[in-house]
Parts: sequence; C-alpha cells; structure tokens
Amino acid sequence: MRDKVAKLTRTTQTTSDIHADNTEEVFSESEVDISEKNSNDDRNSGAAGNYDTNTDEGDDVQNDDTAGVEKPRVEIRVSVMKRSGRFWEPWELNNNVCPPSLCTSNDENVRPRGTGGSVFYNGDIVLDSESSKIIFSNDIMLPYRRKRATMRSSRTWIGGVVPYVFADDINPKSKRIINKAMKEIENKTCINFRSKKGKDSDYIRFISEPGCWSSVGKVGGEQKVSIGLGCERLGTAIHEISHALGFWHEQARPDRDGYVKILEENISPRYLPDFRKADPALVSSRGYPYDYESVMHYSERAFTNLGEKTIEVMSNNTR
Repeated sequence: MRDKVAKLTRTTQTTSDIHADNTEEVFSESEVDISEKNSNDDRNSGAAGNYDTNTDEGDDVQNDDTAGVEKPRVEIRVSVMKRSGRFWEPWELNNNVCPPSLCTSNDENVRPRGTGGSVFYNGDIVLDSESSKIIFSNDIMLPYRRKRATMRSSRTWIGGVVPYVFADDINPKSKRIINKAMKEIENKTCINFRSKKGKDSDYIRFISEPGCWSSVGKVGGEQKVSIGLGCERLGTAIHEISHALGFWHEQARPDRDGYVKILEENISPRYLPDFRKADPALVSSRGYPYDYESVMHYSERAFTNLGEKTIEVMSNNTR
C-alpha cells in the first residue's frame, strides 16, 4: 500500500497545475492610441492633447494672430502588459497572508513557525510543533532528540483511510475542486477519503480561508487544509491534500543535489530557508527516483527575487 501511495507524485502529473514547464510568464502587448481629433469641438472636454487652457465661457473668437493655425496635437501611446497563460502558485498566493485560524492569537509563540516572517514553511506548509523542532533544530541552542521511526509511522493515515469534513462556510468553488482532487487521488492510489464519523478523532477539515496551505501528514485531531480564493485549481488542491497525506516538496529531498541546482543568488534572502533539504527524520523517498514532474515539485522560479530561475536541472540529468 505504501508503494502505491508513493507513486502519487508521478501518477498525478497529468492533472498537475503546478508544473515547472508551465509557470513561465507569457505576456501579450496591446497598444492604445489616444489623439486629439477635433480640438475646436473639445476645448473644454479635457480630452488628451487639448492644450488650450483658456476656459473663459465668453471668449468664443480666436485671436487674429492664431486664426487659421492648427492647434497642437499629441499622440499618447499606452503599452498594456497583460498576464496570460499563467496561474498564481501557492507561495505567491500566500504572500503576506495570515489566515484567521492560524493568526487569531497576538502571541507569536502560539502561531506556527514559518519563514520570511510568515506562518508558512516552504510557502504553503503549516508546521506542527514536532516538525518545527526538527526543522529549526539548528537555530536553537538546545539539542533536540530525533525519533525517526516514530515520526514517520505516526504521520500515516491508518489503513489509508482519511476522514474529512467540509466547513459550513466553505466556498462552493473550493468544495467542488476538493471533491475532484480527492477522486483523482483515489483513482490513482489506495487512499480512500470518507466523511468523518463520530468515532474519528483524527480528520481533515477543508476550509477556504485566505491562501492554499496544509500540514504534512496526520498531525492528530482536527487539521485544516485551506483552498482559498485563487487556489481553486485541481493541481493545487491535489498538492495541498498530498501534504496532508504526508508528502513534502520534491525538491526538498535529501538527495536533490544530484538532480537540481538551487540558484541562491536569485532567491529573496528571507526565503533561503525554504530551500533547505528536508531532514531524514521527516522524509523518505521509499526508493523512488527523483521526479521532476511531481505535483509536489517547486516551479523553476519559486521565490524568485527578480524573476530569474531559482531551480535549475543539473546538466547531466534530463526530465
């Protein structure tokens, strides 16, 4: 069963909206010409190019010195850069977002620890206290004892069954795309989603608060997965639900340096921690090869500083 679940990162590629090859910005340019055509008729209309500033209502006769001289005309050319063929990724949609369920407390010690001043790690992950201690163990003075086997086994959903509920106020569009994502996952893996029963103590609550985000694996009790405004895409929903199933980002694999190069000079400094390799206490590839096409892989310009690539395929590898 675990082997089939691990195949999710590849089998969902046909429905992935988070695909490195599809995230390149495409622009279309349109030009608008605005010119003054009839300056005598539009003297007081404020039209572009009308340089006659005389607004005296009684002065309807031109000065003899200017009679017969064509008034100045100006052409204003406006270039409109329009974004097309691209969607917003979770890390972009989550920028400067602090969802109510994560940020109701003014005590920063209560909020999830993220990077770049946010409550998210890797742009869309909500860290539980156990994962946070492991990830940020190098940032604290006290040593942290890592329980590798316990961490991995405790995060799986028993029997591959995932109970869930929808929040009463969830956006209808979000609900529809979440249902489609769950069906897609069920069709490609041995995972089964079912409505929460009274005896279920561990379950997912789907919400549509600002942003697209999730915890990783089963964290115990109720855990939220948000598909908010702008996140209502099949690939995005599969991505966030996959986090809840236990998947981290593909490019965070401990062996990633043999497959991709992280271009740190193109990354916003405050987001450099998001490109750390995952601790082996948290992840296992289960023997599967690195997957460039995974729905869990960052795009090649994730967290870019000035629009340049932040992830580059190693020259000795091909997709």
